[in-house]
Amino acid sequence: MHAPADLAPLHQPLSLYALGEIRRALPDVPAVVCFDTAFHATIPEAAATYAIPAEWRERFRLRRYGFHGLSHAYAARRAAELLGAGLSGLRLVVFHLGSGASLCAVADGRSVDHDGITAARRAGDGHSGGRHRPGHPAVAAGARRPRRGVRDGLEHRSRLRALAGTGDMRELRSRATAGDEAVASALAARPGRACVHRRNR
Repeated sequence: MHAPADLAPLHQPLSLYALGEIRRALPDVPAVVCFDTAFHATIPEAAATYAIPAEWRERFRLRRYGFHGLSHAYAARRAAELLGAGLSGLRLVVFHLGSGASLCAVADGRSVDHDGITAARRAGDGHSGGRHRPGHPAVAAGARRPRRGVRDGLEHRSRLRALAGTGDMRELRSRATAGDEAVASALAARPGRACVHRRNR
């Protein structure tokens, strides 16, 4: 199990430090933590599933979360205000642009899909070598696999093969026609996604 700082090393240490200082300075004042990922709890399974080897997803409970949820939630509400409309029935694509950047599909005020995009210092969702991505030695060690094994999994055993057991579209179409739910979910996902966050439970 990773420590909180391992999951988001750019942000968590500073946030935990600030929380500790506030609790020491104002022990009688409640300290409230707001999680960016909470806004993206509504994304469907197809959007939350990484196209990586199934044994990694199952053994280490890997799934896709989202970035900048507080910003996306505010932008969606503000867009509705500017349009003079309610969030119900409103479909938006919201961009968070800065040193970290992401976009979010919002329907009825709820996050339905999310992508990290290349920004000033971060490579976005498809990067596999970042601090909390599967290419990093700490994650490779957590998976009890050498770095080469992680790279092999990402390059040769991911995407449609990871989600449905094969990358052969003829077989996938045949199975989809027969009602194979795993294939339907695989085809609904965007299989290029390859970055990983581990459930901290």
